[in-house]
Amino acid sequence: MEIKKKSIKKKSKKKKRRIWPLVLGFFLLLFGFIGFVLKSKKFEIHYVNVEGNTLLSDQEVVDQMGKIEGNIFLYSPKEAILRLQKVEGIQEVSIEKDMPDRINVLIKESYILANLKGDPSYQVDNRGIVRERGKGNVIKDRVVPLEVVWNKGVIEKGKALSDDPRDIDFMAALLKTKISDNIKHVTFDKTGNIDIMIEDILVHFGEPDDIFKKINNITAAIKEIRTKSIPAQEIIVKDGREMIVVTEGEEAGQEK
Repeated sequence: MEIKKKSIKKKSKKKKRRIWPLVLGFFLLLFGFIGFVLKSKKFEIHYVNVEGNTLLSDQEVVDQMGKIEGNIFLYSPKEAILRLQKVEGIQEVSIEKDMPDRINVLIKESYILANLKGDPSYQVDNRGIVRERGKGNVIKDRVVPLEVVWNKGVIEKGKALSDDPRDIDFMAALLKTKISDNIKHVTFDKTGNIDIMIEDILVHFGEPDDIFKKINNITAAIKEIRTKSIPAQEIIVKDGREMIVVTEGEEAGQEK
């Protein structure tokens, strides 16, 4: 019995001696792999993908982030996030690593779309939330809020202006057009139709459908009216393609 016990002890020592080289080999391979990853150009940051930005260009966002270089495993996005959070118009930002060489930046913007005429006077932001005047973020030299007459429903501070998201999409799209600087005011009536006063021309936009198609056609029509010096008073948008221009002294003018 004693001989058997000794032989068992000797076998266990032999097993331990066999395991240590394997463990050592594993860690050597691990450290070698880590060294390869940290030095390999394959894992250097080469691309930055920006999403969610409408006011700032991709390049402007990247420029505000500071240095974005080196190994993607060693890159810390904390400083870039802090820098972007200080940029006017950015409400939230998140940065994710997309292996092996890409950084994804997701932006959520916050800015005032329109001043709502009335007493008291409120504002509506790009999320469609009604705010006290002066409490929102107006982006200087980038966004000049629309002047809006809201007859479609009740205006309540802190709540959504409209239950139709197309209304907010329409205002956001209108601000991005070349004619936005010439808009005096926009009126939403009780039936959901929209009128736009562009300088001295009243545009009957209708409902907020086919928004981009209608806006592009209105922009082209306004340009033609100015170029040809047409004495237009009204533009009636019948659908995305057809419009009626009403000139001075006419009840219904030429179709475009």
